[in-house]
Amino acid sequence: MAKYETIIEDINSNIKKSTGLSGLVSRAISACAIAVVGSSTGNTANTALALIYDYEKCNEYAKVIMDKSTLLFNTSDDVINDYWKKAYPTYDEFKDAKRRIEASKKLVQLCRDTINATEGYKFIFWALMILTVDKTDAEEHLALICDFAKMLRITEDEFEDIIQTIKIVYHEVTTEYVFKSENIPSTLGALFNMYDR
Repeated sequence: MAKYETIIEDINSNIKKSTGLSGLVSRAISACAIAVVGSSTGNTANTALALIYDYEKCNEYAKVIMDKSTLLFNTSDDVINDYWKKAYPTYDEFKDAKRRIEASKKLVQLCRDTINATEGYKFIFWALMILTVDKTDAEEHLALICDFAKMLRITEDEFEDIIQTIKIVYHEVTTEYVFKSENIPSTLGALFNMYDR
């Protein structure tokens, strides 16, 4: 399990590098993101994934992804603080259906904002990564992921490219793949270098 945790941390770190902002703002955001702690496990967890998955029902591999992956959502008027961590700090935030619907709408709104555009792709990437390691209620989870992808305006080509990226991560690529979108290689591109693809 420790090896898998390290792999997820490395993937998360490489994704951050490829989509990071430059200069002082990037350093301030990174420092702030590191300082913010907010999950039921005490880690800086990706609580947005709890909109799709019930943390308590996930297997250990899925929990590692939820605990070790990160998203960073800022608002136009506050590019320093992570809005999501502040508003939804724990997995338990979404046990109430009304709160879950409110948070889902907010996630979509945040991802449609230019400053957070890449976070929507990363959200779908991490959700699909969980689906590869935890098959419990797979059809229901895939339907939710597809619903979010549609609301986030992720095209079929981008969705297919995200799936291809996951295949690269898991070394399931047997032939050379030509990406169909520009956004996925630029958002998740550091993973290709990580695995010499």
